[in-house]
Amino acid sequence: AGDVADASSTSTPVPIAVVGSIGVLVGLALLVVPGIVLLVWWLLAYQGALIEQLGWRASLGRSRELARGHFWQLLVVALVAIGSTAIVDYATFRVAEAALPGFVAGWVGGVVADTFGMAVVAALTTAAYWQLRQPSGPTLQES
Repeated sequence: AGDVADASSTSTPVPIAVVGSIGVLVGLALLVVPGIVLLVWWLLAYQGALIEQLGWRASLGRSRELARGHFWQLLVVALVAIGSTAIVDYATFRVAEAALPGFVAGWVGGVVADTFGMAVVAALTTAAYWQLRQPSGPTLQES
């Protein structure tokens, strides 16, 4: 029962972020491939924590369970999320840099770009989560 969060717990995403980041970075440092595998396996961990009210370990396990058999589709979701965030980040920074002075441009551009980027990542991963969670509904593989 120690791994199941109560309904009022909002602290579960913090250990998911810490463990997930360390796991992916160590995996990338080792041979790149293990980092990519962990990224895909744990891509849906936040949704398990927030929607299913799971603790951080159970969320990582649930994400791996949902990813089983859908690795390549989830890798595409991750690449689209990362790519679109990078493009918007760059474009937003350039616009802010042209319109605002120095530090303010970097700060405003970063805040706007990161806010948009996190919304895109959340939307893509949550859509993938709901598709994979519904056994009777369509899956990413069928699309």
